Amino acid sequence: MILQMHKFQVELEESKQKHLEQTEKIKVLEAKNEECRSDINELTKTKERLTEQSGFLQKSLDRKKIENNELSEKLKQADIQLRESGSVLATVRNLESKNELLGEKMSNVLLNTEEEIAKAKTEREHYMKLLEDTAELNKRNVEIHNELCKAKEIGDEYTQQAKICVEKSEQFSSEISKTLDEIQRVKQQFTEYNNDRVRNCLKENASLLKENKALKQTAMDLETKLNEQQKGNEVLKETLVKTEGEKQELLKEVHSLQKKIQEKVAK
Repeated sequence: MILQMHKFQVELEESKQKHLEQTEKIKVLEAKNEECRSDINELTKTKERLTEQSGFLQKSLDRKKIENNELSEKLKQADIQLRESGSVLATVRNLESKNELLGEKMSNVLLNTEEEIAKAKTEREHYMKLLEDTAELNKRNVEIHNELCKAKEIGDEYTQQAKICVEKSEQFSSEISKTLDEIQRVKQQFTEYNNDRVRNCLKENASLLKENKALKQTAMDLETKLNEQQKGNEVLKETLVKTEGEKQELLKEVHSLQKKIQEKVAK
């Protein structure tokens, strides 16, 4: 009976030890689950940050497109002014042609009278005025032409810079899109892997809980048996005490009988 009690005690200790081990495993699994949640939160923050950067780059790209459209409009205006400058140049050339004709006419006409001299003087003054106007128009035309060329060069430079900026922005947006796709793919893989791990952990946790419940039940059964055994031992102890008392009474009676027998033998 004592061996059986010892066996029950050993089984109870083993059950408690297994219960502690299962509790430690559950804590480890909970820590792993918390770590997985932390990784998911970190990936979510990374995605939000990249999405915000993508929005900023898209705004920058839209702004560059607007600037490019403005430059295109300026180039159109410059082309119009250039065509107008060509029209002014044609007018100047027409005036020069007329001046040449007047010069030829003046050189061919010899003034014979005062009236013709006065007329020639008037025509010459008009001719000189035309020459001055022509020179002024030529000067203005050169200035306009230089300004248009400069504006066109600046416009071409701005257009080239805007084109390069747009290309870089589109390339960077494409790279960000690829990065976001890669992050989404990795996140999907990680989520699937994590879901599998969580499911496995939950299964293992459920199995451990079930086993723990069974161990608890076994421990409770062992404790019940141990309590019953202890009660039986108490009864046995009481019986032993009672039996020992009866034995002592019998020994006293035997001793008394032996004494009486010895006395009778002595008589």
